[in-house]
Amino acid sequence: MRNCLRFIRSCHFSLTSTISEWINSSETTINKAAFGELNGHYNLKHNKNSKKRIGEHTKKLWATEGTTKQRMIEGLRKSGLAQKGKLKKERQTRFCEVCGQKFIVIVTSPQKFCSQSCAGKVAIKKATDIYVGNRLKIHEAIKDYIIQWSKENREIVLETPLNKIKTTIKPLLDDIQKHFGVKDFRVISKAVFGEDRGRKELIKYMKQVCNEKVC
Repeated sequence: MRNCLRFIRSCHFSLTSTISEWINSSETTINKAAFGELNGHYNLKHNKNSKKRIGEHTKKLWATEGTTKQRMIEGLRKSGLAQKGKLKKERQTRFCEVCGQKFIVIVTSPQKFCSQSCAGKVAIKKATDIYVGNRLKIHEAIKDYIIQWSKENREIVLETPLNKIKTTIKPLLDDIQKHFGVKDFRVISKAVFGEDRGRKELIKYMKQVCNEKVC
């Protein structure tokens, strides 16, 4: 042993540096993933008997309960694969709420429609319903405001001739635009009557409000 150490010292190199050089060398495969010709199974194929033995061994591993099976399951999860009958989630058949077409999804899926097209139709309908609902609320608010304005300006409204309506209702229209963002008179008229009936019908309605003929 002493003679060996003397020989190593006389050669002017250390055993540690030699081992490190061997490990880091591109020509060795220690602690490295071996690919291509460096892989021990390169260009080799299992015969039928080998495949059968491997399959039987794998079935035994799946049939047992323990850490080995758990490692196999975790490996499948990480790889994105699913062993048939082991990790596959339960499916169920549903019917599209729009067209009635049948489709299959996992039981935990919130999907209610067979396609994006059907889902889009429902989304558009919901958006339209919300828009119409908001519009009706604005129309009701405009009508209530016109009634209140008419009562607060009763003398002006009652004394307004039918040929000078524009001057009288201008302050009202300005207020409506300020509070509700509505400028188009046709929309204002529709808020009161459900359709555009013009300025004369609006002033007549306002006069009726002042005379308490409209509740």
